[in-house]
Parts: sequence; structure tokens; C-alpha cells
Amino acid sequence: DVGAYFAIVTNIAGSATSSNAFLTIAEPPTNGDFFVSPSGNDSNPGTIDLPFATIPKAISVANAGNIIYVRGGAHAYSSTIRFTNSGTAGAMIQLLAYPGEHPEIDFSTQPYGSSNRGFLFPTNGSYWHIKGLEIHNAGVVVADGADSDWRAVPQRLACRVVSRVHCLALSR
Repeated sequence: DVGAYFAIVTNIAGSATSSNAFLTIAEPPTNGDFFVSPSGNDSNPGTIDLPFATIPKAISVANAGNIIYVRGGAHAYSSTIRFTNSGTAGAMIQLLAYPGEHPEIDFSTQPYGSSNRGFLFPTNGSYWHIKGLEIHNAGVVVADGADSDWRAVPQRLACRVVSRVHCLALSR
């Protein structure tokens, strides 16, 4: 609707109210190759109307250049999600939050142990772009020394740098 809008932004430092805000309403994306939703089913074809239930199912069918949208809500996992297929330098596989939604990937039921990770990118899992997922309670490897190929993004996500993975954690 036409009218005046304002936005309130809040974080740990406090809040601020804008004097002007612009609202853009767009059609939902249909360019995704696969969709994942907490209310989905892995027997579905992974479309926007019939999404998969799990990220591992979407990973298993994704190919270079594909986009996987993860719908908002709680996505609970008790085991490591392994990225075992690859995109290419010119056609990364993208794992993205569905625009305007906040998927929360929760590994709180994953047993604690050195072999447990939230996301794991083995050497055959390269050229991924991950953006907008909020990841909780995932095991993280932080190795010391010059030969370390793991980096932690402040307790949100671990990325294996040598696997050419772009990881962008959602900040609130």
C-alpha cells in the first residue's frame, strides 16, 4: 500500500528507528531448483509447492549451478550434513535462505564428539555458496597452525577453506 513506513532495527547495542523506509514487494523466487521446508517430505520432488524435508536430500540431487532454497523455521538435525557433491568455479551450488525467511539449522541433538560437525565439506564437496542460514549448536573444528584449513565464523558455521566454499552467516 502507498503510505509512510518506518523501520525499527534492534541489536545488542540497542535500537534505532528510521525516519524513512521504502518497502519493496516482489514475487516469490521461482528460480530455485530445489526447496527445503520443515513441513516438507523427502519423497516430494523438492519444488516450491512440494518441498523436501531435509537439506541432505536436496544436497544429494543438486548439481553444478543449482540453487537450493531453505524455507524459514526450525530444521533439527542429529547428524553431520555432508556436502559430497560439487559445483564448479563458474557454477557454484547455492544453499540459500528463502528471501524474507529465517531458517534455523539446529544440531542440539547431535552427540558431542570430535567427529561430529554441523556441516562437513569433504574434499569432494567444493564450490558451494551458503548464505542466510542461522546455524546453532554445531560442532566446530578450529585447528591451530599454518596448515589449518578450517575456520570458524563466531560459533555459527565452520567452513573448509580449501574446498572453495563461500560461507556467509546470518547476523541478527
